[in-house]
Amino acid sequence: MEVGLSGFWQNVVCEMDCLDALQLIQLESSPSTVEHELVCKIKDILIRNWSVELSIIQQSANTVADYMARCAFSSQHEYKEWLSPSVDILARVQHDIAT
Repeated sequence: MEVGLSGFWQNVVCEMDCLDALQLIQLESSPSTVEHELVCKIKDILIRNWSVELSIIQQSANTVADYMARCAFSSQHEYKEWLSPSVDILARVQHDIAT
């Protein structure tokens, strides 16, 4: 979502496969959980001057996003940026298109 902050997009659709995460983000108050800091950061991003739609999808419906999220999570950096798709990402794109 933070890429949208650069002004390129005004309307963003964010699909996720974790209903618990969506419910935490949509709570009026901040949760008192270990995810508190992350949820607060996401809420701060959502209230900026743009439209963000959050929706639930099955994990199997988008293996590309799942793969990229896992890679970013396992990275030691705050975020991971791909300047061009890797062979693994391209293979998953082809799989998602075929299914």
